[in-house]
Amino acid sequence: MQSRFKERLSYQTSPQELEQFIKQTKLDHSTRAQEPERPEKQIRQERTALHDAAEFGYPNFALTFIEHGDDINAVDAKGRTPLHVAVQAGQEEMVRLLIQRGADVNIKDNDGLTPLHFAAVLRSVTLARLLVQAGANPAPLCFLV
Repeated sequence: MQSRFKERLSYQTSPQELEQFIKQTKLDHSTRAQEPERPEKQIRQERTALHDAAEFGYPNFALTFIEHGDDINAVDAKGRTPLHVAVQAGQEEMVRLLIQRGADVNIKDNDGLTPLHFAAVLRSVTLARLLVQAGANPAPLCFLV
């Protein structure tokens, strides 16, 4: 199981980077016992491996997951997509990648917040600009003022 998962990821990464990703995201391979070749399956708190790659800034892994059919707009228990968590973590490269690959920039989480809300909270003009240029609607931000 674990070796197939590593195999799937390793074609674009070094073994050290792969081990670091697994340690940092605390991937629990036992949760994949039924479908070991589908790492987008729920890992913890209904997050996917793509959520973790987005949060911790692993674009090579994210690209691998996306190219193998993982849902770029998968939501976790809070209704947040990988784009939400990438913005929240300030991962500019990941935000660019997710937008380029078709992530929904206007999707709302369980609290009605979009990725643009998180960029505003971070006061990141760069991330906000990326999102707006990709079609994010700034109108819902008025309740933050």
